[in-house]
Amino acid sequence: MKSLQSLDTRGNDIYILERLFDTNSNLKLIYSDNFALCCITPKMMPADGCIAPPFDVSSCTTLIESDILCTFLWIIGILAVVGNICVFISRIKNEEGLFHDTFSILVGNLSVADSLIGVYLISIGIANEFLRGKYIWKEYGWRNSLHCSALGILSVLSSQVSVLTISFLTVARYLAVKFPFKEHKISRKNAIFGCVTIWMVSLIMGLFPYFAIENYYSVSGVCLSLPLTKHKRTGWLYSFLLFVVFNFLSFLFIAFAQAPIIHEVKKISSQVELSGKSKHIKVAKRLSLVILTDCLCWIPIGTMGLMVMFGYDMPRVIYAWTVVFVLPINSAINPFLYTFSDSKYKEFCQKIVKKRNI
Repeated sequence: MKSLQSLDTRGNDIYILERLFDTNSNLKLIYSDNFALCCITPKMMPADGCIAPPFDVSSCTTLIESDILCTFLWIIGILAVVGNICVFISRIKNEEGLFHDTFSILVGNLSVADSLIGVYLISIGIANEFLRGKYIWKEYGWRNSLHCSALGILSVLSSQVSVLTISFLTVARYLAVKFPFKEHKISRKNAIFGCVTIWMVSLIMGLFPYFAIENYYSVSGVCLSLPLTKHKRTGWLYSFLLFVVFNFLSFLFIAFAQAPIIHEVKKISSQVELSGKSKHIKVAKRLSLVILTDCLCWIPIGTMGLMVMFGYDMPRVIYAWTVVFVLPINSAINPFLYTFSDSKYKEFCQKIVKKRNI
């Protein structure tokens, strides 16, 4: 072992142990599939002697390398959980109730989905604090743990329910604006059935790679495999089809579907004295903001995925910010767009304050 100068560990599942290379004083070159091996190379080894795909967002000592990124992770996670819980409670406590109409049902469904991404971020933040300073020794166990896989499934479930719900909302809003007094609108019963179907389909999307693709959720310390690196790791094709092709096409549909909605809103904006149409105009305008922020999130991800597929090497820092900031940011700001700015929500809050003062 003292004479060993070159070591190729690619294709092997290596578990990192302390003093692993103590006897390899002449080691000059290491090839590996896991950058963790590069964190414990011999002191006399050249700085560029370890060749391995870099960590996505981690370092040799911490799960989240950037302190700024870690701060945003906590902020977005807390806003997503607290904000969306407030939305859901306000819909339940509202005099009209959560199941008053199709819009309330779908917004309640979207708030639950968006809150789950906050749970995911907060859980990653807790793991980061627990593993701080000793990540390299716990890295293998963390990535291959049931907890990490569960968080990966949760992130996929949340993102896909959000995408499909917004698609459903877009169709519902178009029918409501186009036919405000006719029977073409989606009923409450159909809305509930649609929400249940969305959750079932999204859960299948999250569970499928766990059972069908080996180590799918363990390829990254953040338990999520986005196809935004040139290293095509296990399950890369599934990630590409899900996060790039499916979601990218979904939001292109949503974006283009806004055109006829905006057209209808402009056409009947001069007739707002009709209460039925006035209500749908306000809802359509608010929904357009929600869809705009979601498109600003998913369309860049889809674009970057296509760039990587055609050979562009995406900088590591972009991947890190996409996972922690770009992907979940819409879940944190959605409540402020479709509920907190609503006059009915403000009236609801005022009633709560008056009751407490009494």
